[in-house]
Parts: sequence; structure tokens; C-alpha cells
Amino acid sequence: MPRRPQLPSFVGYSRVSTLQQSYKGLSLDGQQDAIRSYARVGGKGLISLHEDIKSGAGNPMLRPDLRDALKNAEHLKCAILVTSVCRLGRDLRVYDILVERGIPVWVVGEGKIDRSELKARLRAARDWLARRALQAIAANVKKSPAERKKSVPNLPHARRRGTLINAGRAEERDMKMFGIFDVNPVLLDASRKDLAQALNISGNFNIVDQFDRQEPWTERSVGRLRQRYRQHLQEQLELDDWDNAGGFG
Repeated sequence: MPRRPQLPSFVGYSRVSTLQQSYKGLSLDGQQDAIRSYARVGGKGLISLHEDIKSGAGNPMLRPDLRDALKNAEHLKCAILVTSVCRLGRDLRVYDILVERGIPVWVVGEGKIDRSELKARLRAARDWLARRALQAIAANVKKSPAERKKSVPNLPHARRRGTLINAGRAEERDMKMFGIFDVNPVLLDASRKDLAQALNISGNFNIVDQFDRQEPWTERSVGRLRQRYRQHLQEQLELDDWDNAGGFG
């Protein structure tokens, strides 16, 4: 007879970017009511409940209550419970912290989220934020200087956030290249010159920005790519160890 999975205790976390979000169905009270209800039914109960009124962009450790929630969950061997993955943030550093500390994530109404799904959702949340920033920049170009200053006071910040699109494309490019290495491991032993030539001849160019601008691989760029691939393999081995130890899964 298969063993019944053990239900965890929860550390709840809720977040809104601004007080104005309370009027758009994202109120802290609404999130916390859902977390309390789910914790009673879907787990052993709620150990603590934390809230932040702060943007999900940027360094997650700058959010004091998220820091406290992660500390409690790690120390007490609990899971983090949220109403949506994007409440944790819109930055992949959240994923790195959760995996490093071995903290499982549960979502109200869904249950436990495995690490691959967690990373995919955080990446989607990050890319959504970047697209909004680019749209703000594009809309701002059409306005007069006075209108620009009034309508988008944080335009430099939006412009910086727009670079996340490039980061997302770079990650997509790397995963495509990693797939090629998985199928053709002999490429890892080739010289950088031969590797760059093989990728360029096969049409697998280096995509460098959100406009799909392509450049040939160079000896320097394939050297860095190969280094990232080896780091990727090491991370996968470590994540498999965490999964087997009962963290994400």
C-alpha cells in the first residue's frame, strides 16, 4: 500500500506592490483569508503569516517580511504558502534562494509546485514586468516632454527593467544550445574555434536581443557558453539531490 504523502505546516506570505492594488482583487486581507483557509484543510496549519507592500521586482531580500518568512520556513522545515507564485516576486533570484534553502512552495488551490514549474512561473512573471516596461517606454515616445515627465515619472527605472527581455532571450538561447550539447556531447571536447564554426554553419547563431538580432558565435562567446553549460549540469545534479531529499518534487 503506497504511503500517504505527509502534509506540511505552512509559513504564509502575501504581497501587494502598492496600496492601490487592494482595489483590484489583490488585497492583503483577501490573500491572507485564502491562505488561512487552505492551511487548515491542505496542511497541518499555519505557523506564521507575513505581508509586504512592496514591488516584486528587484532583489527579493530587500523585502523584510519575505526575509522573515524564508527564515522561519527554513528554520522550522515548513513550506511557503502563497495565493500565486508571482506574490513571491518577479525576479528569478527568489527561485535561487528557495532552492538553495530547500524550501518547498505551495499555492492555494493547487498544492505543491515542483521546481521546474516554479521557475517557469517566476520567469513568466519577470517577462510580464519587462513587457510592461517596454510598453511604457514606447507609449512615452509619442508624448511631449512635459507629458512624458508627468505620465511616467519612473521612466529610467522602466527602461532598466526593459533589459530583462534581453536576459530572458539569453536564457532561451542558452537552453537551446544546452539541448544541442546534450545530444552531441562530443562538442564539449572540440576547440573553441571548431565549436563556433560548427554552430554557425548549422544556423544556430547567437541571438542577442529582443529583436532577434543574430551574430555569429566567436571563440570567446562559445567559451563562455560552454562554461555556462557545465555550470548548468552541476546545478541539475544538485537540484536532483534536493528533490530526492524531499525538497521540491
